[in-house]
Amino acid sequence: MAFRRKANLLLEHKPDIVIIPECEHPDKLKFESGAPEPNDIFWFGSNKNKGLGVFSYGNYKFKLVDSHKPDYRTILPLIVANKKFEFILFAIWANNPQDRGYQYIGQVWKAINFYSDLLKTKGLYWSVTLTVIRSGINQDGKEIIQQLWIF
Repeated sequence: MAFRRKANLLLEHKPDIVIIPECEHPDKLKFESGAPEPNDIFWFGSNKNKGLGVFSYGNYKFKLVDSHKPDYRTILPLIVANKKFEFILFAIWANNPQDRGYQYIGQVWKAINFYSDLLKTKGLYWSVTLTVIRSGINQDGKEIIQQLWIF
């Protein structure tokens, strides 16, 4: 939560697209001075304090695919496009406490099955890059930041 306070740390890496789970609604975002503004934002959620935010810092625009199934609340198949090309991005926050037994990774499993035709789309290329940046306060009251990169 509070992406606005941690944005500069992430934006130092000059990402094209950023996916933020537990993200505030864009109406609440007030970035720190000097932080670049996103060119496009897609946000999905029922709680303005915690949704799934997708931010474009390149020249990409987002559109939710027509076949999106709201049962998979925070697994969003998005069309990402610019003037040269488009692709489908699955923005995922594996979290749905109302779906007993499938709250977390089970959501991904169910969505893969539901979106299987979309995943088989001819010309759709797979690439997974995941960066997780977690922060918190340690026992001494100091902020700690952990990074995990998966390519």
